[in-house]
Amino acid sequence: RYSKGVLNCNEAIRICPNLVRAYLYRGCLKYSIRLYDHAINDLTKALQIDPSCSHAYYNRALCYIRRGNLSYALKDFAIVLCLASSIKNSKTQLLELETYVNRGLLHYEHKDFQNALVDFEHALELVLTSGDDKKIYTLKHRLIYTIGQCHHRLAQFDKAIEQFTSSEINERLTADITYRHDVWIALGNVYMDMSDNISKSKATKFFERIVHENPFHEHARLHLGYSLRQRGYYQRAWTQFAALLRFNPSNVRALEARAIVCLQMNHPREAFIDLNQALRFEPSSAQLLTNRGVIQQYLGDNKSAMCDYRAAMLSDPQNAFAHYNAANILMFHGQFLQAISLFDRVLEINPRDEAALTNRAIAKVVMKQYTSAREDLEHALLISPTSAHIHVDLGQLLLTINEPVEAEQHFTRALEIRPCDPVVFKWRGDARSKQDEKQQEALDDYRTCVELNDVLQLARKHGLVKTSAKTRRRL
Repeated sequence: RYSKGVLNCNEAIRICPNLVRAYLYRGCLKYSIRLYDHAINDLTKALQIDPSCSHAYYNRALCYIRRGNLSYALKDFAIVLCLASSIKNSKTQLLELETYVNRGLLHYEHKDFQNALVDFEHALELVLTSGDDKKIYTLKHRLIYTIGQCHHRLAQFDKAIEQFTSSEINERLTADITYRHDVWIALGNVYMDMSDNISKSKATKFFERIVHENPFHEHARLHLGYSLRQRGYYQRAWTQFAALLRFNPSNVRALEARAIVCLQMNHPREAFIDLNQALRFEPSSAQLLTNRGVIQQYLGDNKSAMCDYRAAMLSDPQNAFAHYNAANILMFHGQFLQAISLFDRVLEINPRDEAALTNRAIAKVVMKQYTSAREDLEHALLISPTSAHIHVDLGQLLLTINEPVEAEQHFTRALEIRPCDPVVFKWRGDARSKQDEKQQEALDDYRTCVELNDVLQLARKHGLVKTSAKTRRRL
């Protein structure tokens, strides 16, 4: 049918070579049969004949989206909005609405939530002023929901909750059970991301309400498990994931979530089994490969872990966690130059990764690249100024390069953040012992170190304090 339409347009162009509609329709037909480059050529030809054809700009923008040309698509959408603002009628209003919606979706897909929010709000304004036009009005509730999602992604939690509980939303909740469950899941996710325990408890209640209404709602049961795991109820979370897998054994997200809970409950072999099962369904998933690598690293099999991290990096070159964990294994085996190159890649993907900056600095210290290591640690402190371990690492580096005054300042700051660490008192004592006027203060620090160490050993002996296990792996 599309081919017949293209042939008819060809005949129309043969009869009238400057017929804009023929090129426009042929471009749209070629878009429908996924010939995007040919569609762009036809729509461009239509615009050469009539530069004010807003529909040609709009459809060409859709073609550019399919081709992955984001900047060209945004440019064409902007031109459509300029043209639509100069002519006001029902057809241009619909085109303007569709442009705002599609441009908002494009921004949202590329995680530009602020611009997506602006476009969706403009689209909602058009919907609310459209009167009884049913084609436009049916979008209202979906737009309100999506605006709430944008507020959530921007960490504007109060605005997101206000959006999801607005009167326009509530009027549809009673009539449409699917929409009601979608809104409750969205609300639960907002409350999960809030820092206080009361909000996290509210999130659990929203998910429980959905599961009560529909015990087979996979999405709600999965998020209920996430919520319980976040609150530290690992066994209850495991039960939810297991229940979901009983009626859908191929749910990869549930298998992955149950594996993480198993690892948190110190059952790494069960976690390994679940991740292997998940990888049967998605064998090239970078996230699953990375998580299996973490478990194998946890079990002491660094060779197999490295194989998984490399496979994850091949599957998704933008997977920062795989690069980070592989770099840590290389550091463990003394391959510092290779580790530094992988940390470089992590920081290309995410320049604000303070853990990668810190570990790269440690590798550089071993390679005696002190100046570069200091820059990395100072940059990490700008990102995370309250991280005691970064202050400690920088203090140790400054001691190494014989700058005890600055080293003392960083050890003091670390003790303000983490007051009862005997090792840091020892290092601050080392820094003070290198300053002639602070010998007595150095002795005081050494005494405090010994006293704290004795107290901590006694507390561990009676089971009052667990031995801290610092890990740099990520799951």
